[in-house]
Amino acid sequence: MRPLLFLAADFFAVFFVALFLVAVFFAALFLVAAFFAVFLAVFLLAFFAAALLGEDFLS
Repeated sequence: MRPLLFLAADFFAVFFVALFLVAVFFAALFLVAAFFAVFLAVFLLAFFAAALLGEDFLS
């Protein structure tokens, strides 16, 4: 039977690994959202610039 301190250390190790994985997941989610936001901004900028220049994409 190991001492209780080792059990607490194992618990905190698992807890911090899980916390790290959650942080990695949210960082990846943020990167995907940032990429999508930049893509959407460039697309809308190009769309409105073309609309101002008289191009008509929708017809």
